[in-house]
Amino acid sequence: MMLRLILSTTLASVLTYFLSINLGLGPFIASSLVGLTSAKVFPKLAAAIYAASFASMSSKEVLPNISVSGIAGLITGLLYLFTQKVFLGIGGKLGAIAFFSVLIVSRFSSAIYFSQTLSFFEGSFLILGSCLGAVLTYYISTRFKQEAVFSSSIVVLAAGLILNIFLRFNNNLVAAITCGSYAGMSSKEVIGNYRRMCLVGLLSGIILFLSWPLFSGIGGKLGLVAFLAVFLSKPH
Repeated sequence: MMLRLILSTTLASVLTYFLSINLGLGPFIASSLVGLTSAKVFPKLAAAIYAASFASMSSKEVLPNISVSGIAGLITGLLYLFTQKVFLGIGGKLGAIAFFSVLIVSRFSSAIYFSQTLSFFEGSFLILGSCLGAVLTYYISTRFKQEAVFSSSIVVLAAGLILNIFLRFNNNLVAAITCGSYAGMSSKEVIGNYRRMCLVGLLSGIILFLSWPLFSGIGGKLGLVAFLAVFLSKPH
């Protein structure tokens, strides 16, 4: 099972990179397609596969080729195994695993990539988008009894298709909805109701806005942001 998981995360990372970079689908559609497929075809491995797909949401400047993405996926699988018993039910955990996997691959040498800061007006859309993504994912998961990977993947895929492909929006709002969807993967034991999930989504958006210039292009950052928001919001 361990070997199968490592192989799955390696291949998932390679496939996501191929879809995102080589085919030009972009990170959100690529990762969500991999997550959606894994949720229905390999449900027992879906969480690990989804985590690996986050690693290959990295830009080409961070992961320069498909071989490096495979290494990132392998490390993601190892970290997933090591952390299986901790932070259970906390949304964003998978992204945090991917984030540190990418940092390890890049050897921390060029880890902090900066992008431009956003205005408060732009930031308000991030906050609202993150709240929307969190509540939608949580709703699908709890109302329709779907697994967290499926619920998040369907929200991210819809956001990517509608906002990027049809409406030609830039990636910022899709990133915010995606970040929120990772927070929305939290279990009911961690985040017990929609009101609290809405607050978690808002906090995810605030953290995303404040950290926007940092770690640009590093896969897993959105999940790390969601993880911090959920961890800070859950009852201790």
